[in-house]
Amino acid sequence: MAIAQVRRALGGANRLHHGGAGRDEQVARRDLEPTDGPRHQWQVLTPKPTRRPGKPLQRRRNDAASRDGLGERPAVADQGVQLARAELPRQPIEHELTAAHADQPVVSQYDPRLGLVVYHPPMSSPPPKTADTGIAAHPANRLGLDYAAQARCLGDPTAPIIDVHSHINGQTAPEIYRRVADLYGVSLTYSMTQLEEVEAVREILGRRVRFIAVPNYTGEDRKHHHGLGFEERIRRFHELGVRIVKFWAAPRGIDFGREIGEPDLLRLDGSTRLKTMELAADLGMIFMTHIADPDTWFAAKYADASVYGTKAQQYEPFEELLDRFTVPWIAAHMGGWPEDLEFLSGLLSRHDNLYLDTSAAKWMVRELSKHSRDDLVAFLRRWQGRIMFGSDIVTSDEHIKAGEKENELHTRANSADEAFDLYASRYWVFRTLFETDYDGESPIADPDLAMVDPDRYDEMDAPQLVGKSVPPDLLRSLYHDAAHDLLEPLHRDEC
Repeated sequence: MAIAQVRRALGGANRLHHGGAGRDEQVARRDLEPTDGPRHQWQVLTPKPTRRPGKPLQRRRNDAASRDGLGERPAVADQGVQLARAELPRQPIEHELTAAHADQPVVSQYDPRLGLVVYHPPMSSPPPKTADTGIAAHPANRLGLDYAAQARCLGDPTAPIIDVHSHINGQTAPEIYRRVADLYGVSLTYSMTQLEEVEAVREILGRRVRFIAVPNYTGEDRKHHHGLGFEERIRRFHELGVRIVKFWAAPRGIDFGREIGEPDLLRLDGSTRLKTMELAADLGMIFMTHIADPDTWFAAKYADASVYGTKAQQYEPFEELLDRFTVPWIAAHMGGWPEDLEFLSGLLSRHDNLYLDTSAAKWMVRELSKHSRDDLVAFLRRWQGRIMFGSDIVTSDEHIKAGEKENELHTRANSADEAFDLYASRYWVFRTLFETDYDGESPIADPDLAMVDPDRYDEMDAPQLVGKSVPPDLLRSLYHDAAHDLLEPLHRDEC
């Protein structure tokens, strides 16, 4: 079958997949011509009741829906769905790329949703086979993908995407980000933009951006900027319409504080932090936080538990504060523990004011790909309405410049084209992870592999990305409804 035929076959099916069968429909399936990869049909069998939302959440949902002219919405988790899978036959596909070398066995071939044939050699072998696009491989694009073309292959998402976790800064880089957002269906982003750049970013993105209050991380007087200085900035952010404040509490914050003799400077339940939280709560703001870090970091960077504590110990002050401050909390990066969905379910069940976002592309691809599709879908189903999409995209004008750079975040791109790939790669891997059956290497290099096992990996290696084909109703909640229902009421006074 020629590629053009596959793309035509995908056209109608893609509309079904992204538009999604309505919640009242009994069957949602993909009727594609057979391909060489595993294809599945998903059928709704029997609804069964699951945990319903608390009254405050349902009231916020209905208030927001009424303003949109939608009337009252169904509860966040009105019903569960059991899914049955039937594999379709396989058939080889002709493709346009040159053959793989004999010593580079194919792990995953053509995926019709991506419109691309990719060969995947074993880790720590010569570089992976790249697409014949003329695009040079670099850490955000190991496979030489044309991310603009790939966005068109994915098509429109099931709902306009609200990205609740980004870092948009710069005078020019936001223009590149806007193009990426247009291509990948992102209608609104919440950004941890430096206060001094808020107006410049807003000038470029307009009503498509809202902001999250953050301290001045680069100021010389760290004690001031994370104490009284942060309180001052929170008030200024609030005057600009900002209604979320971020409290970063990764274990490496201990090193940040120790450098000035204040190891508890960024401790989540430290006295300075508590005063800041009280101010933000009095202003009616909700909280975002970064707890813990990847398991790979605890195996390497945080191996000394006498300094950093264990990963589980990171959550002790967090749970106390969830009870003390009953405002909604968004725990970034899947609550800091995407490796353990059972642990996250325990957190969510104990704290009705807790929400999670999916931000940190490399981390999420590496760890969520390891979970079975059934387990991840069951988790998203159980906590529908409390899991929101986030990317953790960082933009900077330094990404457009070539040459040596001091900040590691700035070294990730050295031209406008590389900056485009850097930002687009994040949305590509997330949408591929959540929407497709793709099974192949990630196009984004993941240095954590080499950090844990340097004998096997180098810094350009990447983990396997295993698509989960999340059902359309859960995609709509993940991409849009959960964030809209929680956050839109905070901005009801805006024109």
